[in-house]
Amino acid sequence: MQQKFLLHNKIIWHGKILNNLSSCFYPSFYKDILKREKVFLENFKYSFEDASVKNLTDNFIPIYQTEIMSRDNFNLKKDEIINSILERVEKNPQKYKFLFIHSNDGELFGGTLFSIVDNKLQMAFRAYKRDINISTLKHKASLDYWGEKLIREYGNNLGLTIFSYGKDTHPYIGRNRIGLALYKLKAGTRPKIPNLNDPEKPIKIISFDNSFLLTQKEPLLFFSNPNTDGFYQNCFLYYPKNSIHESFINEFKIVSKWAGILFESIAY
Repeated sequence: MQQKFLLHNKIIWHGKILNNLSSCFYPSFYKDILKREKVFLENFKYSFEDASVKNLTDNFIPIYQTEIMSRDNFNLKKDEIINSILERVEKNPQKYKFLFIHSNDGELFGGTLFSIVDNKLQMAFRAYKRDINISTLKHKASLDYWGEKLIREYGNNLGLTIFSYGKDTHPYIGRNRIGLALYKLKAGTRPKIPNLNDPEKPIKIISFDNSFLLTQKEPLLFFSNPNTDGFYQNCFLYYPKNSIHESFINEFKIVSKWAGILFESIAY
C-alpha cells in the first residue's frame, strides 16, 4: 500500500528543565553520567563564561575545528560555519554563554556555546575531545554527556524551564545523522514543528511517498503526526537491509517509546 508523506524540511527539539534532573534524561543516559561523575570531578574542572569573540577565536573555534570539522562525515562549508558562530556572538554577546571543561592542568577538553532568551536555554555549538585518556571511563559517558547535566543544572539555577537543542534538517539521512536524532531523544528533548511564521527562516514542505523511500541507498528517518502542541508522535525509519545493526534499531524503538513516540522501522 502506497503512503504519502508531507514533511517540514526543518525540525526543532525541545525539552523541559526540571528540579529533578533524573526526569530530564533517558534513564540509562543519566545513570551513565552519575556513575562516572566522581571521576570527572577528580580530573576536570568546569566554568561558565560570558561569550566573546576572543573566547571564540582563542578557545572554542580551535577545538571545534579539530574535533568536529576534521571528521570525514563533516560535509558543511567550514568557512560559513565559522562565520556563523562569530556573527552570532558579535551581534548579541549578552545573549550567549560558554561552558568550558578543562583538565586540572588547564588543557581545554571541550566546550558548549549556548544562548539564553526569556525562559529558554538553547544549545548552539559544542565540541569535546573524544579521547580523554582515562582508562576507567567508557565512551558512553564522555565529557559531552557530563556537559548536558551541567548545563541543565545551570539553567535550573536561573529558573529557566525550556531546553532547546536547536534546529535540524529534516529528514535525517545516513547512519550518523540518525544517531544524532537518537542522542537528542536520550538527552531528553522531543522533536517538534519549527516556527512556520518566521520570514527570515522560511520552512518548506517536502512531499514523497514510500516508493521513493524504498529506493534510497542510505537509511532515512523522519517524524510525523504532530499533536496539538506541535510535538511529533510518530517516527519512521527506512533502511536498506544490513545497513544498520539490529541493536541500534531496537534501542531507537525503546527510547522512542520512553519519549512517547511510536517508532516503526521498514527494511528493504
